[in-house]
Amino acid sequence: MSLKAKGLLCHLLALPESWDLYVEEVEKWHKDGKKAIYSAFKELSQLGYVERLQKRNKGLFKGYEYIVHEVPF
Repeated sequence: MSLKAKGLLCHLLALPESWDLYVEEVEKWHKDGKKAIYSAFKELSQLGYVERLQKRNKGLFKGYEYIVHEVPF
C-alpha cells in the first residue's frame, strides 16, 4: 500500500462514523489534487479497505456512499 493511501485511510478512519464522505470534501482539506485523491481511493478500494456503493432514489442515481474498513473486507 502506498504512503498516500495509508495517509488517506488513517484520515478517513479518524472521522466520526456519522460523517458523510465526499471525495470533493477531502480535496478541500488537503493539498493533493482530485486526481491524487481518486487514485488513493481507488487503491484502497482495490485492497478492500473502502467500499463504494451507489445511492439511488426511485431508480435514479443520487451519488455514492463510501464505507471505510479498518481491515480489508
